[in-house]
Amino acid sequence: MFVAHDSLVAYSRLRAACSTVQALRLLFLDDRRHLIADEIHQTGTFGDVAIYVREIMGRALQMEARGLVIVHSGPDDDPPNPAGARTSCADIQQAGKFLGVELVEYLLVGRRSYCTLIQEPADARVGRRSSPVAGDSGPSPDRKC
Repeated sequence: MFVAHDSLVAYSRLRAACSTVQALRLLFLDDRRHLIADEIHQTGTFGDVAIYVREIMGRALQMEARGLVIVHSGPDDDPPNPAGARTSCADIQQAGKFLGVELVEYLLVGRRSYCTLIQEPADARVGRRSSPVAGDSGPSPDRKC
């Protein structure tokens, strides 16, 4: 289980660190936000990756997932351009509401930074920190795309 948004971001950036092309990774979650599976759904070119809502939601249903995290990563220091991903995010959210699969997070991840396409507070979606770490002022703010 990802107990905080920061741990999800760290995990996602680690998994994408050596990629030379854009990739779309799907993390399937059960109803308690435990990870069922982590799969590379699609790889693309240096500047693009195809996103097909029907395939993503079909796979989520096969996995019997109740939650979905999408990580769109690229080989640059900055996250991939969010322009096309915004439409895909909205389409996936709409399909998920109909099918009972919540889009918990949609991250765009680069080597040095990330941003989120979801507009509600991150820790409310992913999980809550069970206890603060010494010297920590709490969860970092979301970086909106």
